[in-house]
Amino acid sequence: AGVVVQTNPIQGRGDQIERVLSALPEAGEIAIYGFGADLQRVSGFSDTRNTAAAALADLELTENNTILSTNVLAAIDLLSAQEQALLKNLIVITDGDEEGVGDAAAISSAAADAGVTISALGMFWLPEGNDATSRGIDKLTRITRPQNGLNESVFLRNGADAAASVSAFIEGYGRSYGRSGVILPHGEG
Repeated sequence: AGVVVQTNPIQGRGDQIERVLSALPEAGEIAIYGFGADLQRVSGFSDTRNTAAAALADLELTENNTILSTNVLAAIDLLSAQEQALLKNLIVITDGDEEGVGDAAAISSAAADAGVTISALGMFWLPEGNDATSRGIDKLTRITRPQNGLNESVFLRNGADAAASVSAFIEGYGRSYGRSGVILPHGEG
């Protein structure tokens, strides 16, 4: 799985991101990239989940730009290059704000060509129904729906509801991974 985290300085997301990371399958390779204006490596694909978690702990959320479409396309390219991967899952954790030129159809086409499934965890401080929140939810829906990826909105103002939404995302991801039919070896062969 690849995990791409928006690096805008929105407080209150770190614990939720760590929960998602800790729930990912141990057997697969995980990479974490942050994005703002550019995609930036936090932890590469050869890292274990524990190494990725340590790298995530050191992530500083500092950028104010969100070039979402460009960075999602770059993340798809990174996953596409992982030829040994049986499942290529991209989890985008963001507020869905697009400050660049965004084309959901181009993202869907690139993901389909690369065999990448995109899931999104939208993190929002403003309530549902707010224009910015609605645009973010719409953007994330348009990039996840064509690949049947998961898409969960997390409203951070209510901690209990936010935790429940992240739990729903984690449970859904676990179910879809479990139904994939992929059997991964454990131990020495």
